[in-house]
Amino acid sequence: MAGDDPFWNTTHPKRLLIVTSWRSGSTFLGTILAHHPAVFYHYEPLMYVGTHQIRTGEQAAIAVQHLRNIFHCK
Repeated sequence: MAGDDPFWNTTHPKRLLIVTSWRSGSTFLGTILAHHPAVFYHYEPLMYVGTHQIRTGEQAAIAVQHLRNIFHCK
């Protein structure tokens, strides 16, 4: 029975970050996952920082904090 299955325990949700390259099928995968009613899908959560690489500095800290906020539903 699904209610007894700890995998679907909503008290402790599973969090998953999928990182891919361009043209890899990630949008297709996200669309499939988003069809499940218990799934929250955020398309390209870091698009607001643009398409350049960020490795250090203030922009990196902002990007990491943004991902943390998404993971904690803030």
